[in-house]
This record gives sequence, structure tokens and C-alpha cells, in this order.
Amino acid sequence: MFKNLVIVMLSFIILYLTNPTQEKFIDYYSQKIEESKEETDWKDRIVIGGKKLNVMMNVKREDKVIFSLYTVNFMGEEERYLGIATLFFDITKVEEKVEEFKEEREN
Repeated sequence: MFKNLVIVMLSFIILYLTNPTQEKFIDYYSQKIEESKEETDWKDRIVIGGKKLNVMMNVKREDKVIFSLYTVNFMGEEERYLGIATLFFDITKVEEKVEEFKEEREN
């Protein structure tokens, strides 16, 4: 029992210490934008440049102690990311699928 408690506490401490900051998320998202910029034409690059500036100024972070949720809203489109253990995961599509599933179950 004590051994399990120690493992849980160590896991919690590690996740707490590796909870990514908002600055880390902005770096991650900026890099993601730069990678997508290479595959687009000049019109899309202007939009992408605006998106990058928007992210630097308008990222909403919800700190949940061992992980963080980040919301980026650009031109009416909302993207959500989970930051945990210094990694980021796009959860926008997952949330959309959950909502679709809930709607199907109600009907």
C-alpha cells in the first residue's frame, strides 16, 4: 500500500513539474504555424502570419496543476490543446466527436 502511494505521489510531482507554461505553448504553436507556412501560397501565408500574431496575444490557458488546457480562437475558429508532461495534443477533434456522440445518444 505504501509503495503504491509513493508511486502515485511521485507521478503527481513529475506531472506538476512538467506542466508546460504558456510560453512553451506559444513556442510550440508558432513552430506548428511555421511548418504549415511552407506548404501554402502567399495569400495563406498572410493569414497564417496573422494567426501567429493572434496566438502570441490571445492564448487562454487553464492551469489544472498537473496539466493545462490551451484555447486559441482565430477568426471564429477555436482550437483546443492539452499540455501535459511538456507535450501538446490537439483535442479539438476529440471534443467535436464527443459532442456528436452525445447528440446521437439523445436522438
